Amino acid sequence: VFKANSNGMGSINVTVNGKTTKVNGNKQYTWGGPDAELGYYQDTTGDLDVSITGSGSFTIWGIGLIK
Repeated sequence: VFKANSNGMGSINVTVNGKTTKVNGNKQYTWGGPDAELGYYQDTTGDLDVSITGSGSFTIWGIGLIK
């Protein structure tokens, strides 16, 4: 869950087990409230190697993990 706005927001790269997903904080029709994206999906249990890198202004409000 992250802060999204129609402009002026940065982005992050979420890398899990070698697969990278780019999450952009600039979203059409948003006004600084929460938004969410699925960064990684795995249909089996196991260890996760996670890294997050970013650029610009990006606010993370929460990270979820479901087993």
